This record gives sequence, structure tokens and C-alpha cells, in this order.
Amino acid sequence: MEKRKLKISPQLFIIITFVVTILCGTLCLIMPFATTNGHGLSFIDALFIATSATCVTGLSPIVCGAELTLFGQIILAILIEIGGLSFLSVISFIFIVLGRKMDINQRFLLKEQLNLDSIRGIVKVVKRIILLSLSIQLIGAFIFFFIFRFSHNFPVGTSIKLSLFQAVSAFNNAGFDLFKEGTSMIPYRNDVLLSIVTMILIIIGGLGFVVINDIFKKRNWRRLTLNTKVVLVMTVLLIFGGAILFKIFMWNDLSIMDALFSSVTARTAGFATIDMSTLNMPSYILMIFLMFIGASPCSTGGGFKTTTFFVLVLTLLANINGTTPHAFSRKITRIQMQKACSLFTLEIIYLISAILGVSIAENIAGNGIGLGSIVFEVVSAFATVGLSQGITASLCIGSKIIIIITMFIGRLGPLTMVTVWLNRKTLMVENDIKYVEGKIMIG
Repeated sequence: MEKRKLKISPQLFIIITFVVTILCGTLCLIMPFATTNGHGLSFIDALFIATSATCVTGLSPIVCGAELTLFGQIILAILIEIGGLSFLSVISFIFIVLGRKMDINQRFLLKEQLNLDSIRGIVKVVKRIILLSLSIQLIGAFIFFFIFRFSHNFPVGTSIKLSLFQAVSAFNNAGFDLFKEGTSMIPYRNDVLLSIVTMILIIIGGLGFVVINDIFKKRNWRRLTLNTKVVLVMTVLLIFGGAILFKIFMWNDLSIMDALFSSVTARTAGFATIDMSTLNMPSYILMIFLMFIGASPCSTGGGFKTTTFFVLVLTLLANINGTTPHAFSRKITRIQMQKACSLFTLEIIYLISAILGVSIAENIAGNGIGLGSIVFEVVSAFATVGLSQGITASLCIGSKIIIIITMFIGRLGPLTMVTVWLNRKTLMVENDIKYVEGKIMIG
């Protein structure tokens, strides 16, 4: 009798690879030689950091630069790289280097992971993505080395470690750092070159691999795909629009560079040159808004995504004006509008639920953390940003578990929602039963 093979959907396989990666990272971080105190991290803190690194978030209950040994820091960097570039892409690249061919199933998995339209030429795409990503990070690390070595007088070994980690963390929009002060980049906020290089890496990583590949191949605005044009336009508008508003809202407290950096890092990067707890109410709301939108699809960042927000806005405007939504002489399809609205609704529902859950857990624990800080933490976790108002270390176990789940869903949730919806699309069209029209009062 022939044995039936167990079929796993691409979405489920992607989730499994992330879970396995997180668990392996957790096991490494609980080892005694992973921390400077020789005891290792507690399971919940190790799981928290492994999830945060693999989901390229940046939230941490400890000061990684001071409390992790070189081994722990290397594990952290590996998790960030795998989480940013995706486990499947990294493994596929290794197979390519070793000369092994990928079968049709592996190609379809990569197609789902990279959100591509077909498997045609996918080996070349993966190779180009990995090589470009590693090259950009190495160039960034090279510049960082000179900054840390000659501007801040770190020893050669420390400069190499800091520069490599900073480049990996910035490009992958992770927000982790190895500075022992535990205050992110605040002590280095006056180093303009350090801020600029960090911002460039964040922006490039947040554009998305498909966009980077499209720009690299075509190098002409007219030939770029609609997706690439939308990503580039939205990225420019959000970064400079956010910077202008941050400067206006905190005129006397922020320099132009701080305002620009805050706008860039809010797009799921997690580095900070200012104390997030000092934000006034308008800046706080703006930061929440930018964090929620996040980076672009198929990038190292998370969030609602720039293109999804763009389609949502066009859908709302089209409904108000009674017109057909379009951009750059291209029509926005009904399926795209439905996906944008569905994702927005689902993400808002989840965020409200997570905020409520953390609030209840903290109230029971009696930690006295305010609602504003909780909202900031949950949105930051869901959008895989990593910015915090300083409450991460003081969260109770229940809240940490909720944040862990939130980081995981934030990194993989939107992706799995979209792919599941796309897989159902054909079925929906084929079974589009015609019903008699009914009326419901709206508003």
C-alpha cells in the first residue's frame, strides 16, 4: 500500500521555519556561556529576545551589549540575519553556492516567502537578493568601523564587533545594538555620520527585496513596476513628512537630524537618538501612526506596510468621490482593495485585544504601567519596530508572553493572511454565487 505524503502549505512551512529558528535561538541563549554572569538567561527572557531578533523587532528586557557574551551576541546577529533575509532565502542561497538544485516545491515556497508572482527565474532573484544584501551590509560595516575606531576611540576588536552588528541590525531593521549604556544611540546622537549611515541602511532594508531587485534590473523610473513606484513615493512622503511634523511638534527639543532620524527609525527600525518617554502628545500620536504603517512588503521590516496603506487610502477616496481607484495610470483591483481593508480590520482588532491583554496582566501584577506606554509597546511589537518607553524589562511574565506572540504575528501574520487570501481567490471567483441585493443602514 502506497504511503500518503503529508502535505504542508507554504504558509505553514514558513511559520514552522520561524518557530524552529526561535526555539534554537532560545536554547542557545539559556546556555551559561551566553551571558556575562555565567548563568544564562531565564527561559522567558531568552524566548523573548530570540523572538524579537528573529522577528527583527528590537525589544529586549536586558542590555544586550553588557549582559550577553560574544557567543550570545553572535547568536543574536545570526537570528537577526535569518529573520531579516528569511530562513528559506538563506538556506536556498547555501544550496546554490554548494551547487545543489532546488526542486519545484522549494521554488514555490520561495515564491510565497518573497511574495513573487511566479517561480520563473527565482534562483537568480534569490542569489541577487542575498548578494546585494550582504554587500550593502559589508559596505555599511566598513564605514561604521572608521566611525567607531577614530571618532569614538573604541579598540580595534570592539570597533569590528560594533560595526558588523550595527550594519546587520540596521539593514534588517532590527533595532538591537551592542552599546553598553543601554540607551540605544542617544549617547551618539551628535555623530551625524553615524546617524546618516544607519538611516541609509534602514531605508534600503525597508524598501523590500523585490523593489531593490526591480531597481537594480531596470534603473529607469518609467520601466519600474507599479509596486516599486508606490513604495518609493510612500517612503519619501512618510520619511520627510514625518520629520517635518516631528520638528514642528517638538521645535525646541529636537534638532533637524533627530527629527529625521526619528521619522526613519519609526518605520520598524527601533534605534533611537531621543528618549521615547519624553515625546509630547502630538509626537506620540505621530510615532504610533508611523510605527503602524511600517516598512514595505517583502522587506526586513514589518507593520501594516506602505503599499497596503496606499491602497487603503485610495479605496477610501474612491468610495467618497465615486471614482475608480488608480495610480500611475494603473487601476487598483477589487481584490487588492479587499485585502487592504481586511488586513486593516484584522490588525486593528488584534492590536486592541493585545493592548487589553497587557493592561489586564499589568494591573494584576500591580506594576502601575500607564496605558500610553502599553499602547506604545504593543504597537511597536506588532509593527516589529522595537522602540519603547522603557517598560520592557519591567513587564510581568504574562505581558511578555503577549508581546512575544504579538511580535511573531506582526512579522508573519500579514504575510500569511495575504497568501491565504490569494490561495482562496480562485475559489472565490469560481463560487461567486449571485444573491438578491439587501440593504443595511450604514452610518
